Amino acid sequence: MGDAADSGGGVETMADGLPTQAGGGGFDMGGFSPAGASSIAALGLSAFSSITKGKATKAADDFQASKAERAAEFGKLQAGLTGAVMQEQLDTTMSNIEVIRSAARVDQSSPTTAAILAHEKMVGDRSRNAALLNINSQVAEDEASARYLRKAGDYAVSQSYLDAGIKIGGAVAKAFI
Repeated sequence: MGDAADSGGGVETMADGLPTQAGGGGFDMGGFSPAGASSIAALGLSAFSSITKGKATKAADDFQASKAERAAEFGKLQAGLTGAVMQEQLDTTMSNIEVIRSAARVDQSSPTTAAILAHEKMVGDRSRNAALLNINSQVAEDEASARYLRKAGDYAVSQSYLDAGIKIGGAVAKAFI
């Protein structure tokens, strides 16, 4: 680069022919600076990154929620099958007691037979209820987890938009200060 020279038209040029502001300092870009453009680009990328992070978190939470929902559905199926199988086992036990008592020529309406049958029914019902309670508790937990994860994913997305807005708002505020 050389010395600034007046080309006669009122615009100063450098020795290489590029125009310059009067008094030197380089080409006038009308208030635009490369540093400003890079700041705007960085701001845009930062805001985009915040939103993308929120959407990725939501996708991960939705995936985990789907897993929990499938586990809950399986648990419901398992509870139904467990209840049916345990009821069949109880019915078989009750029938076996009746057959044994009958083979021994014991009256089916005797108080002892009624007590034995009532006791076996109580034990069988209690066992079935305990098993179903455990399964249904897990189902309820899986359903609650799925609801929580879906809400957490929605919250992550809303917070990502809020974060992006704060970044942009902060940059705009700094531009006017």
